[in-house]
Amino acid sequence: MIVVVSGCLQETSGPVACTADAKICPDGSAVGRVAPDCEFAPCSSDSVEPVTSTRRPTQFPDTLKAECVDGQTQEALCPDRVTTYLAENCVDGKWATVNYIRNPCEPLPNSEPWSSDDGGR
Repeated sequence: MIVVVSGCLQETSGPVACTADAKICPDGSAVGRVAPDCEFAPCSSDSVEPVTSTRRPTQFPDTLKAECVDGQTQEALCPDRVTTYLAENCVDGKWATVNYIRNPCEPLPNSEPWSSDDGGR
């Protein structure tokens, strides 16, 4: 059996359509593809020498940093995922944890109302 494969290559001289995708350059700009080979155009930053920055972030003294504003409060959620309680107060620009004598998430025991007319029962 003999198999013959033949074909011819033909150069096109007409217009070439490239895909409309874009390449993001290091400086944030974008470039598209360029005919006839549809390669990405060079980034404008490709020819620029990299610059080493000697800047440092601005440091502010601790006196200018306020964690909170006096009077602010933060609540926390009890394990039942319904009840909340006061967890922190802002005092002098700092968060202060609220200390409880008893667990704020535990329900109060039931008590009967009484009056002085009942003899203190």
